[in-house]
Amino acid sequence: MTRQQYERLTELFHAALEIAPIERETFLARVSESDAELRGELESLLANEAAAATEKPPDDIAAGYLVQHGDSSANIPSIAPNTCLDHYEIRSLLGKGGMGEVYLAEDLRLRRNVALKILPAVVAANQDRMRRFEQEAQVAAALNHPNIAHIYEIGDSKGTHFIAMEHIDGDTLRDKIHRDKTPLSKLLEYLTQVAEGLTKAHSAGIVHRDLKPDNIMITRDDYAKILDFGLAKLIEPKPPIDSAVSSEFDSTILAQHSLAGMVMGTAGYMSPEQAQGKAEQIDHRSDIFSFGCILFEVVTGKKPFADPSINKSLHKVIHEAAPPIKNFNPAASADLQRIVRRCLEKDCEKRYQTISDLALDLKEARHRMSGKAAIDTHLPTSGRWGRPGIGQSSGPISSVKYIATEIKRHKTAAIIVSALVVTASYGLYKFASQRTPAPSSPANNMTRLTSTSKVFAGSISHDSKQLVYGVEDGGRQSIWIRQVAGSINMQIVPPAEVTYTNFSFTRDGNVYFNKQEKHGPDSLYKMPAFGGTAQKIVENISSRAALSPDGNRIGFIRGGPFEVENSLVLANSDGSEEKVVATRKGPDNFAGGITWTPDGKSLTCVAGEHAKKLVEITPDGAEKPVSSPKWFAIATVEWLRDGKGLIVIAKEQMRSSPWQIWYLSYPSGEARRITNDFSNYANLSVTLNASALVVIKRDTTSHIWLAPDGDASRAKRLTTGMGREDGSPAVNWTPDGRIIYDSTASGGRHIWIMNADGSDQRQLTDGAYDDQGVHVSRDGRYIVFTSNRTGTYHVYRMDVNGDNLKQLTNGPGEIGPKFSPDGLWVICNSPDYRSWKVPVAGGELVQLTNNSWASAISPDGKLVAYVRPSAAGAVSWNISIMPFEGGQSFKSFDVRSDSRPAARWTPDGHAIIYNLTQGGLLSGVTNLWKQQLSGGPPRQLTNFKSETFFSFDWSSDGKSLVCGRGTTNSDAVLITNFL
Repeated sequence: MTRQQYERLTELFHAALEIAPIERETFLARVSESDAELRGELESLLANEAAAATEKPPDDIAAGYLVQHGDSSANIPSIAPNTCLDHYEIRSLLGKGGMGEVYLAEDLRLRRNVALKILPAVVAANQDRMRRFEQEAQVAAALNHPNIAHIYEIGDSKGTHFIAMEHIDGDTLRDKIHRDKTPLSKLLEYLTQVAEGLTKAHSAGIVHRDLKPDNIMITRDDYAKILDFGLAKLIEPKPPIDSAVSSEFDSTILAQHSLAGMVMGTAGYMSPEQAQGKAEQIDHRSDIFSFGCILFEVVTGKKPFADPSINKSLHKVIHEAAPPIKNFNPAASADLQRIVRRCLEKDCEKRYQTISDLALDLKEARHRMSGKAAIDTHLPTSGRWGRPGIGQSSGPISSVKYIATEIKRHKTAAIIVSALVVTASYGLYKFASQRTPAPSSPANNMTRLTSTSKVFAGSISHDSKQLVYGVEDGGRQSIWIRQVAGSINMQIVPPAEVTYTNFSFTRDGNVYFNKQEKHGPDSLYKMPAFGGTAQKIVENISSRAALSPDGNRIGFIRGGPFEVENSLVLANSDGSEEKVVATRKGPDNFAGGITWTPDGKSLTCVAGEHAKKLVEITPDGAEKPVSSPKWFAIATVEWLRDGKGLIVIAKEQMRSSPWQIWYLSYPSGEARRITNDFSNYANLSVTLNASALVVIKRDTTSHIWLAPDGDASRAKRLTTGMGREDGSPAVNWTPDGRIIYDSTASGGRHIWIMNADGSDQRQLTDGAYDDQGVHVSRDGRYIVFTSNRTGTYHVYRMDVNGDNLKQLTNGPGEIGPKFSPDGLWVICNSPDYRSWKVPVAGGELVQLTNNSWASAISPDGKLVAYVRPSAAGAVSWNISIMPFEGGQSFKSFDVRSDSRPAARWTPDGHAIIYNLTQGGLLSGVTNLWKQQLSGGPPRQLTNFKSETFFSFDWSSDGKSLVCGRGTTNSDAVLITNFL
């Protein structure tokens, strides 16, 4: 074949891949006409692509096929070596295909190797192809993640269009699977990293749509990177439409995103909705199906849908059940087969609904496999130390008993075996307390209703037909509504720089919500559910408006939980005739959760220090407690209409334990779990007949990052893994240049330490409790942290190597400890914004403030930086400088941040550095600012473009910033069958 024929064949091959299977026969007949040779070549290429498990990716199949047939022109580059395109100098051809040629080039400005993707002139002249080319650059360039190949720029040089991207020196995942026969545990580690990259993309509304082993590179330093978002589709919110929109108009909207009948993806890895050309159904769950295909291939060594004919393969994808997992890798577990099957569900509603949920299960399955291998490797398998014999249990309890028995017979091994007993006991605790669902509610059904990852609040209508929810994006919030059983999302309030909270439906088809303008208090508004003019009902409100069962009255809280006092207020549903029913003084204030009893005779409210209790209050102010467990805190409460119980969102006895959903029986106060996982739930609403509830499900991931000189462009991630929180809530430099930090890597939150380059990560604390808030003394001898080892949070001190643990405080509950520079004192705080100090040897607490959080002590030990909520609003904070020995503030300034700022002193003590998050909790970005005590405006120190900080610290020489940094994904989910 000639070069021109090669170009034509490649073009038609990719066009055929993009055509719906049922249209492909007609397409081939039309484009080949009387050219039987061309028709035969195309059919052969398509059949080879369907059957291949180790072939090159589609962009290279035509070129590779021609090389096999002896056409050396396929490897002749169009651009000669040493040619310059702008400031890039060509070195060699890396590959070519229908979407262009890829060259290794040198960036002459930055002296680095790059990959240049270049469109041939015939394609560049095609507007549709150019649109796809530019879309690839724009979409991929917006993603900044260690597991995604970076896009540097898009440009053209004298009519030659190119993308400059990161050059990945390594092997494809396909090479690792089939050529290198990489162990399963290592392949699963790569896939976990791929899931992290996809989580980033999905959180930005980007779907890859062509995920396969060829588009995943393993770098020389052993990290996975996702390539080629060229087929990515931006899942954009649809414009506001009338509630009576027809299906024809719906099709018109969907057609804006993708042409009907077009298939974008690779046979054998595309989802059923892709294979059928159903563009309107393609979302992030299509990537999850493709991920499942890769996982199947990793586990079995074969593609799940490989047939000798591409049409048969696609038929199987569309119509048949997931294939049986035969030839299962013997190193794998039953958990993996369950994970694969869930990924390959034909119905996207039955698949994993987020890649982060999938990654968490995959990580746990891999850890369990690794743990089993470790036990098999390190414990002898015969003699007295052998495994339990026939008839003996091999579960955690009998293992502990067996090892304990052997201690008596092997006293010389007592220390080692004791450690094993502790480890096994802790493992049993973790298994029982964290992973086993409550037996009384095993059949909960959870369905994700939104997929933006940026939903901050929502509520379901009483008849369970509609969902109203808020979306946060780039610091702007909008309000949306959708039919629960449908797929159309309609924007009813456009994005604005305001804050919305506390959505709820009225019986007459209206929606209540709170709205906060800049620097102002919340006000209650009412508007029609499908959009219209919003009417202000009540001003100065700090909770939702709970509507009485008859729809005539509302109850709400006025005044925040940290103010001197706040009140329960009743009013008519239109806001008239307000009446203060009850007033509480801090720290026993009302906390915000409020609901009417089913008979409409009283309200049930969350109140008390730490929001720990429920109280029932009648309209005349009479009050009685509602029995409940000793939860750490309660967020939201809803009565069921039969009056026999309530649904509650609460934390257990750990400050860092997740917010979970409970059923609280009334009046007994007995509680059982509805959810039992690692997610956080918020904004509870229940249908009138209690058939369903809607909550916001939030998943946070954070890692430790190191930024030389605070330079965001040089920031390097030091920890990896999905579903973990590193550096939350604390990270700290040690005087010898190591990093000590809080982490959930082992399941619970504990103290870890590592070298500054991320090596030698070691866990310092362990057990069935929660350790966090670590801080190192200036001499590097001690660390302090807070722990709930007694059931209440107190401050503990131990040596930096983990020895000599000592409890320092025994007060009402203390967190956030910090050493004084002279090492004589430790300051700490209570969750209600009181601060204290205690001698480093332990003793009585001395109160410092009753309304501020002690954040840091100055290098000379004379001053303390305090933080407290500002009366101006929920995102306003006050930072004050006060003498350590007590007295009035001599420096105070207000800042606005979507998360609570923390202050650190500069080494000279002349300024403080604090973090500000702007753009919302879900899409916000955190950066550091510096404020001189001598006055003047603050100066921004860092320029991060994504993610939020959970903690930070500067090295003693001021040259290295370490921070806990990550993201939170948040969506509305529907839960049924929970009673």
